[in-house]
Amino acid sequence: MNPAGPVQIKSEYPPSSPYNYSNAMNSCLWNGHQALPNEQMEQLRALYNTSGTTIPLDVRTKLSDWIISKFAPSGVLAPPHFDAANNQAHAQLAEAVGSELAALIQSQASSEELKVLQHQIGSPSQLYVSVRRCLEQEVKILSQVPELAGYSSGAMGGAGAMDVTASEEAEDAKKDIEIKQQLDFLRSKVSESNGEVESYRQHFEKFTIDFRTFKERCEQHKKLVQDMGEQTPDVLKYGKENEQLRGAIQQQFQQLNVHQTAVLSNMIQLFEQVKQLQTRVLDLELIGWKHRQKSAGNGYKMPENKLDRLQVWCSGLAEIIWQMRQQVNTLKSLNSRFSDGNSQQQAQQIEMFLGNITELLSNLVTGTFVIEKQPPQVMKTNTRFSATVRLLVGSCSTSTWEPQKSTSR
Repeated sequence: MNPAGPVQIKSEYPPSSPYNYSNAMNSCLWNGHQALPNEQMEQLRALYNTSGTTIPLDVRTKLSDWIISKFAPSGVLAPPHFDAANNQAHAQLAEAVGSELAALIQSQASSEELKVLQHQIGSPSQLYVSVRRCLEQEVKILSQVPELAGYSSGAMGGAGAMDVTASEEAEDAKKDIEIKQQLDFLRSKVSESNGEVESYRQHFEKFTIDFRTFKERCEQHKKLVQDMGEQTPDVLKYGKENEQLRGAIQQQFQQLNVHQTAVLSNMIQLFEQVKQLQTRVLDLELIGWKHRQKSAGNGYKMPENKLDRLQVWCSGLAEIIWQMRQQVNTLKSLNSRFSDGNSQQQAQQIEMFLGNITELLSNLVTGTFVIEKQPPQVMKTNTRFSATVRLLVGSCSTSTWEPQKSTSR
């Protein structure tokens, strides 16, 4: 596809004219051809022009059609979760698309622009990753605009009211399936992590028993030396056996440290995956719902089951994060039984990781306290009204999350 020519970006957002956004826009990617509110336009300029690590906004605009065709061929970023470090296909995609983009930029940019860009774009893979990150931020920026979060407009019943379209409902259903699949995947990974923590605990308990036995043998050896002398054959044999056991204990301790490091490393990777999904649910889906709710006062009909879907997603995330927190607490408790320097360093790492998990859970809880039913925008004097608040993650017991709802009048 040939890249689009330069596009004049309007500085104002037409307040009364009907919107006509492309499919790419409705899929939450800016196609470079549409006017945006000043606030969101400034955010895009800041994103591209001040990062210093990616293409400038004018290049993003000029190559808009090409970028969308390569990074979001179906209207959404593909693959949804990019991981070049652990997925060879993703790494190959980044190299291929990044090389094409670099060549395209070189053919389009002037010599002066090229000198500047060459210091920014880096390798093809780095260029792909930086552009993709900017596109992910675009989604968050555009989700602030109700019309770009999947809205459609048009006159209905002569009142100009907006309604949920079939495409919106289909898109919401698609998102629901995708996010539930991701939650199921993360649940399976948490279950695997629980098995790894249990394996480490058993390894730890075996080492504890063996180490206690070794210490008892050392005390016994000291007593034998006092009673029988150091050069007695039986005492020499006993001491030699102890030295062999000492080597085995040291080796077992090293293996235990390696085991703990591996378990913790896997949990940190899982944490990043959970954090990525939570960012999508809170910063994109929940914010999108709140923007829709604001438009409901102007006649927009809210999707009936959207908040229930958000409840399922948020409760699933809360359950996963809570289980991870319990697992890290188990590691912390086991590690506290050591007193060597390496264990103290690992204790600091575990404590920091536990803090990150707690913060993630706290952000989820505080971010999912929503007003389900808003009071009327215009109220008469001495008129009673009701407002319903809802906590999407509910309350936590040992393993169950219950939704919470309260109505005030």
